Amino acid sequence: MEQTIRQNDYRFRLLYALGMIFVVSGHTAGGGVSLFYDWFPPYAFHMGLFVFCAGYFYKDGYTADLPGFFRRKAKRLLLPMYLWNCFYALLVLVTRLFGFTIGLPPSFETLVTMPLYEGSQFEYNMGAWFVVPLFAAEGLAVLFRRLCPVRGKRGETAAFLLTLVLGALGVWLAQHGYRRTWWLLLLRTLYFLPFYGLGIFYRRVLEPYDRLPHGWYFAAVFFVQYLIIILCGRIPTYTPSRCDDFVEGGIVPFIVGFTAIAFWLRMAKLLEPSLGRDRWVNAVAANSYSIMVNQYLGFMCLKGGFALLHALTGRCRDFDPALFRSELAYFYTPGGRIFYIFYLAAGLLVPILMQRAVDSAKRRINPRKG
Repeated sequence: MEQTIRQNDYRFRLLYALGMIFVVSGHTAGGGVSLFYDWFPPYAFHMGLFVFCAGYFYKDGYTADLPGFFRRKAKRLLLPMYLWNCFYALLVLVTRLFGFTIGLPPSFETLVTMPLYEGSQFEYNMGAWFVVPLFAAEGLAVLFRRLCPVRGKRGETAAFLLTLVLGALGVWLAQHGYRRTWWLLLLRTLYFLPFYGLGIFYRRVLEPYDRLPHGWYFAAVFFVQYLIIILCGRIPTYTPSRCDDFVEGGIVPFIVGFTAIAFWLRMAKLLEPSLGRDRWVNAVAANSYSIMVNQYLGFMCLKGGFALLHALTGRCRDFDPALFRSELAYFYTPGGRIFYIFYLAAGLLVPILMQRAVDSAKRRINPRKG
């Protein structure tokens, strides 16, 4: 994620950390916690939150050197994605020797093309699906501003509204069944665009007016969300990775996401003095890319511990070794749903340790960059 976010704005470090908790808890049946999920389900906004943060730190200088911009973004986003993809291809090969059936076998398609439009080919790293749409959304925004320079508040407003139109187009295409292969990449990108545009629009137009007292601010946000729930007849939530549940259509998925982002943006402002500089918060924020990509391996490590305990001692009698080897979504939860909090912790901690191991190896290989 953007290095400037991690270095200069503790409010956004906290947003990134919260976003990672939302993502990982969403993959672990709530993670044993509930952070206003009855009002703002994580799937309704958590990916949009990350893209919003990227848009907030957009720089006009990006348009001055397009080759340099795309080179830097490819190095930060695409190259690590492919390297991790190779790692998980090897993991699939090794685990198949022990009876595991999780993930497709390595091939040119699963190694090269499927990461671009699918992302779940090896399953363990299915969280990497976000990388290419984020790269594409940022690239489209930069290209647009290079071809059509945006000036002043009116220009920023028009540019933001254009992203909403494109997002609504993506929702329409999804509702009409265009959700396979390369269409899926397009839909994911179009879904991301309004959130990236909101990040730019908020910083350049809205932020100076974001001075409403906390009480009135939260009252307004909850009132808007209540109206959304009443009008939709449900608590709206979506699955951006598949784009297959845009029930309401139009711009409703973005209004839902924007409302949740407004809530957590102000919460981050409130929590920043006490949590913004916390070492654990910053560790999660600084390793958000690794957590997105490697969280499922964290879950598997914890489940692997139970598998070993079951095999060696006979304890954990209700542990299912067959499901452990075949179903990534299988979770063993001694004690019930509250145990999911340990999966949440593993999904955060293991990727952080993995990234630190990678960084340590980089420093050994090239001490000058350490």
